[in-house]
Amino acid sequence: MFINKNYFLIWSGKFVSMIGDRFYTLVLALWVLKKSESPMMMGAVLIASTLPAFIVGFFAGTYVDMKNKKFIMIVTDLIRGVLILSVAYLEYLDHLDIQLIIIVSMIISAINAFFEPSIKALIPDVVKANELARANALEQLINGISSVVGPILGAVAIGLVGFFGGFLINGISFVLSAIFEIFIKVDYYKNESKAAYKFIDNMKEGYAFVIKKQLLLEVLSIIAVVHFAVGSFTLILPFFANTLSGNDIALGLLQGFFGMGLIIGATVLNIAKRKEMSVNVLVISTGILGICYGLFAILNYLSILVIIPYLIIVLLMGITISNAATFWQLILQRNTPEQMRGIVFSLVMIILSNRWRKSICKGSSVIGSEVSL
Repeated sequence: MFINKNYFLIWSGKFVSMIGDRFYTLVLALWVLKKSESPMMMGAVLIASTLPAFIVGFFAGTYVDMKNKKFIMIVTDLIRGVLILSVAYLEYLDHLDIQLIIIVSMIISAINAFFEPSIKALIPDVVKANELARANALEQLINGISSVVGPILGAVAIGLVGFFGGFLINGISFVLSAIFEIFIKVDYYKNESKAAYKFIDNMKEGYAFVIKKQLLLEVLSIIAVVHFAVGSFTLILPFFANTLSGNDIALGLLQGFFGMGLIIGATVLNIAKRKEMSVNVLVISTGILGICYGLFAILNYLSILVIIPYLIIVLLMGITISNAATFWQLILQRNTPEQMRGIVFSLVMIILSNRWRKSICKGSSVIGSEVSL
């Protein structure tokens, strides 16, 4: 199922860290709102969690192309693990404050700008070309499972071991991910012409390659459109769920069905083992998402408060996004030279770094919502 040992190690490491990261988002949101009771402070933490990745991302891809991707993954996972374990320790001592959380969030965000392009650029080095589609589908399976299981584990963790335990588990997840990555066996591609003193030249060369490659620009544009649409939907979903039921149950069901859609889409792709895909199919996927949003709006306009049709729509959205994300990665991987993958996937992460992360507070109830492409 997992193609080969090297990919299994990558998949397992990412699975563990993403499960931890998903419920960390919930734990962090609850902690910030409990300590500050201020939506402005939550906004500051969210900005700290995204803005550094956006800025650093313009330079991180070039560095990834110049260095050993496996080594970058191990080091960044270890740093993130140590930082969050430190947060857990400070919470245990009751010395944790908002300022420290903001600083740690900024550092982790900047580190993510190096990790994400590294792992996506490394996959074609450990998987045969005819297995890339399956590899990407399995990655989307992680997104689906983590989006369903992560928040549940977060809520359980807070109930059983409090904020300290929630932070602790997430920190351990990053360390475990690094341990998995240590055992990956992959040849290190080293381009001797990419010397450190030519960093700016290498960066210019990478961006010039992307600009000249029309196919890459088309795919990046589609990613931007889909991400904006999904982000906007994620932003309004909690408010919409509140009109359906007046409590958090509807939101949990909607988010759960969306995650189930990601899982179903990834599972079907993994079974089908489809290897080829064109930009046209990505355009069609974008159109399907548009239809889903339109149906959502029509049902809402008609004041239909039965949740079942909305659940079916978000399920279809999850399936569609899982397919689209699987194949945009495949197209980028197959049409980008090995020495340029870091900068291409860094551009992808720049687009995705401005993800919508919203926490809705109603009395003592907080729900965190996050969608990852």
